[in-house]
This record gives sequence, structure tokens and C-alpha cells, in this order.
Amino acid sequence: MSRFKFFEEEQVNIVDDHKTKLNKKAEPKISEPVLLKYRCEQTVATKLNNVITNHATTKREFHIKNIIDNGSLIVEVSLVDNIIKINPTHLSEAMDLFSSLDLIKCNVKVLVDQETGKIKKILNYSEVLNSWENFKALLKERYSFLRSSGAEIELKKFIYLAEAQIKDEKILIEDIHTKLFFDLFFDRYLVNLSEVYKPFTLGYNSQLFEGISVPLHISSEIVFEKPLFVELKKQSKIDVNEVDISTIKKKYDQKFQPIVGYKFSSYDFQYQVRQIINTELSLIEETDVFIMEEVKNNVEVIVDYKLRRIE
Repeated sequence: MSRFKFFEEEQVNIVDDHKTKLNKKAEPKISEPVLLKYRCEQTVATKLNNVITNHATTKREFHIKNIIDNGSLIVEVSLVDNIIKINPTHLSEAMDLFSSLDLIKCNVKVLVDQETGKIKKILNYSEVLNSWENFKALLKERYSFLRSSGAEIELKKFIYLAEAQIKDEKILIEDIHTKLFFDLFFDRYLVNLSEVYKPFTLGYNSQLFEGISVPLHISSEIVFEKPLFVELKKQSKIDVNEVDISTIKKKYDQKFQPIVGYKFSSYDFQYQVRQIINTELSLIEETDVFIMEEVKNNVEVIVDYKLRRIE
């Protein structure tokens, strides 16, 4: 039985006329903006030797405005609620900094790529830059009391890395897409419904090992269909020959083995998605995501993410 209550009725077989509908491009049918509201809840837990060492929960509400302008899809995104709780609590201040930074990155007006459904251009990029400059000035003023050279260096490093990211529009777009809401909302279904059930490869940034990108081969399966909705199940597999295991092992030896004690075993990455798409309006109704990255029996990070349209 599906986890989604909306689809608790009996499974419907795929029929030719619905596939014909999916094979049509998502044509602009609206002259006025479509207003949407989404809520997201994310839990991230890291385990060492099967013991949770840190745990964070995030709740966010996004307001979306979809606009058709001369055949192009423009989307305005506003992050209106951003609630984060983290344990251990000594990490809270650092998390607050990243949360404030997200308020700059996530309030954007973007042009959607008509082929991929991803973000092609940030139309209010100058506003984003101005917001960053104001935030940077406030940050320097807020921490002007710092006397410890170590703390001052960390602050300067944070500002340097954030600025390098924000002041390059291409890099900023890539970073925005690493956030699950943006990765899920801006996708192929926005521009071409025929693509939603086709396999694809996703490059996913490792949560355990900085600088490592993991190629995930995603297969999609249609689970349920109704006249206006389709439920999809997506699962991933990794090919170890495509993953830089030697670099991962070196990073593990430096970062985790001194704490865990045990030698590097084997690496795995799982990515599972269940998603309901409104095929009439080309929008997401709800999505559940499960991500697990691990060095087996030694260290793992688990992400549980739920996205729901509330209006």
C-alpha cells in the first residue's frame, strides 16, 4: 500500500491515452501567476559506530509564484520560515550563520531552463549581491569583539567562502540546487512531463567527504496514476568503478578512523524518492526523500526529507 493517503485506492494500470498525455510538453495555459506554498521538514543524523553523534531538524516554508512571460517560465521563490534545531547545541551558532546565509540564497527570482526544468538564470541577482553586502557588514560588526586569532580566522574563512560562492552566478545556482527543495521543485516535470519516468544520472555531493561527487544512476517507476496525478518511485544505484574510492578511503582515514578506530570497510550511497506530481498544473504535490551514505558499520549519515504543498 502506498504511503500517500491520496492514493490508497487500488492500483491503476498504465494506459496508452495517459502516456500520450505524459508525452506532451507542459504548455503554458495560464495568463496570471500561480501562487503556491510548500512546507519542508528535514532530519539529518550522523552515526559513528551506530551511535548518533549529531542530529539536526529543519522546518521551512516556501512561497512560490510561477509566471509565464512570452512562453518562458519564471519562478519567484521566497523562504518565509526557516527553523533549525541541532544537537549538540554548541553547533547552533554556526548553524545560525548558515541559516542566515540561506535567507539570501533562497529568496530568488529565476528563469527556468526549458529543456531541463533547472534554474537557468537568477533574474534578481543584483538584489542577492546587495543582500550579501549588507549581511557581510552586519556580520563584521556583530563579531568585531573577537580577539582570538583562531576565531577571527574562522570568521574570515566563512566570509571568503560565502562570497566566492555568491559572487559567481553559475556557482551560486549550483549551490542552490544542492538544497533539496530546489533540486526537487526545479526538475524535468516543469517543462516536459514525458521525462518524469525516464532514467537519469544525478551527481550528488557527499555529506561525509568534502569535495566528493557521487554519480547516482536513478531509475523511475510509475506506481499509481489518476487522471490529474501520477505517483513516482525513484531509486538509485552506484557503480563503484565511477566513485573515487581511494580518495574516500584517504579522507576516511584522516577524518573518521581516529574516532571510530576501525579500518575503512566499504562505501555505499542510497537515494530513494516517492513523489506525487500534478500533471494538469505541472507541480509537485508531495515528496518523501530518503538518503543514506555510509562506510559500512563505521560511519553513516541519514537524511529524511518531506515536502508538502499546503496551498
